[in-house]
Amino acid sequence: MCFPDCSIVLTTLSSDGSALNIGEAAHIISSARQGPRGTERIDDAERDRRASNRVLLCPKHHTLVDKELAALRNWVQQAERDSGQRLGITTDERQRMKELEREVKELRRANEILKAASAFFARELDPRLPK
Repeated sequence: MCFPDCSIVLTTLSSDGSALNIGEAAHIISSARQGPRGTERIDDAERDRRASNRVLLCPKHHTLVDKELAALRNWVQQAERDSGQRLGITTDERQRMKELEREVKELRRANEILKAASAFFARELDPRLPK
């Protein structure tokens, strides 16, 4: 799971060909009860054992999620929606809706232009209407 729109490479290959993490490991629920995102709800061993509680981040985004809990929660919840683990609109669906909204706006504008052109030509072509 990567932070949205972050393009920093967080892993590379070591000289022996094994994966090498060059990002910063972070816990979604803090490793310290009093730390950022800390909680008393789960015990230390359970929190540290859960793979779903770990994430690899670039230094900039690690600092961001330490300062802004909402950023991390929103990111994790969106990743869960995208993977089908949580109900809601996925990133792809949200993008498609934005595209459709732009298209509807464009079509409405085109429709208004066509209505104006139709009214103009109706006046020009109909001898009974004043010009």
